[in-house]
Amino acid sequence: MASKTRPFAGPRFATEYSGRSAGTLEVPPADDTGETGPVADPTGSVRVPGTGPVGQVRNGYGKEQSSDLSGADATALEALQHRAKQHLSRITVAMLQKISTIPVSGLKCRRLIAEAAKTDFKLTGQEVEQWSGILIEMAWRAASSIQLQPDGADGMDIRAFVKVKTLEEGAPSDCEYVDGVIFRKNVAIRRMPTQVVQPRILLVGSCLEPERTSAITTFDTSIAQQDAALSKMFEQIQALHPSVILVEKSVNELMRKLMAEHGIALAMNVKRSILQRVARSTGGQVVHNVNTLPRAPAAQAALIGTCDEYLTQRIGDHSYMYLRGGTPAKGCTLVLRGAPLVLLKRLKNLLSFAVLAARSLFMEAYYYWDMY
Repeated sequence: MASKTRPFAGPRFATEYSGRSAGTLEVPPADDTGETGPVADPTGSVRVPGTGPVGQVRNGYGKEQSSDLSGADATALEALQHRAKQHLSRITVAMLQKISTIPVSGLKCRRLIAEAAKTDFKLTGQEVEQWSGILIEMAWRAASSIQLQPDGADGMDIRAFVKVKTLEEGAPSDCEYVDGVIFRKNVAIRRMPTQVVQPRILLVGSCLEPERTSAITTFDTSIAQQDAALSKMFEQIQALHPSVILVEKSVNELMRKLMAEHGIALAMNVKRSILQRVARSTGGQVVHNVNTLPRAPAAQAALIGTCDEYLTQRIGDHSYMYLRGGTPAKGCTLVLRGAPLVLLKRLKNLLSFAVLAARSLFMEAYYYWDMY
């Protein structure tokens, strides 16, 4: 049976595709030169972004379907993805050339607000080329790495798990993709560790303060009771052997000193949304009452999150906590640096859109590869 070429109405990166019923594929060229982009290795097996082991294709939503990723099929899929990335590049470059039309939000300084209102701001050709390369690679990596569970609580919008941070200091070459979480916070006491490899992370969604009692006691008795309660609370926390603790609310001064003495890094007043992102990335759980921590080792292990590295770094006037090396499929942080704040805010909005567009193009490539 001869192979039948099927034209179809789809994204601009794919114009025609051959049906797989005959066992052969006519892959559309990836560019005007006729090159088809990445080619399968000599063994016949290909590892493409968003896929699991050979023979298992991940569709980007945590599901797997059986399929043969060898030979022409794999080359066709990669060619479609290459075309998708080219289309994303054209969109990004076009928007960078009209960067002044992108809205800016989150500015508090009047000077910055007035600067953001200017409509005659333009990037040079070299700047457009530089920033387009950075934004496209970040957006495509996020789109191809993160996996959603739509049948759970993830939803369909990938941007809920992609955080973009803007830092004026540095150069555009300092922009980075982080498999983990970055947030603005410093340790509670200066002598606490600022870097830990393979940290054990405990997330507390309440305060670490002694319980208040209504009984009438003397001042000395009340202080002694509070110290005893805090010591017992710290022993329960210490049983989990954490090296980094993030707390949503306040922490008693005695508790802070005990943590510093035992080499535990503590951050207080951390937003709940950040705790949830850290829990998702590191595989931990948010504890709401440390007085009821489980004693079983298996249950305790489920509460602790882990990653490759914890780092507190001073950048400009603020300190930032880095939790690098979390689960790549659960979320990421994209760091934009090396430009005025107004430009970075515009680039942030553009990057957020590019992530959404890249995800759509990435999934469409799988759809057309599977359908045709």
